[in-house]
Amino acid sequence: TFNDKFKFLMDITNTNNTTLAGAVGIDNSAVSLYRSGKRKCPRNKEILRRMSDYFASSIKSAITVSYTHLRAHETRSNL
Repeated sequence: TFNDKFKFLMDITNTNNTTLAGAVGIDNSAVSLYRSGKRKCPRNKEILRRMSDYFASSIKSAITVSYTHLRAHETRSNL
């Protein structure tokens, strides 16, 4: 369901309700309702696009940081 995927994205990006609400331009309580499953997928496509952009950016940043950390560790190991 939307709510399961939404909660998963919130968890893996370590995003709190306030951060997402501010990034997307919605109320904290709406994020809380999406996360808990008490509110279904938003019908407003602009809100969905902003959520998608936020999560895509957060995941890309996390991957970049992880890759940079891994490369630095490999470099130190090869010395």
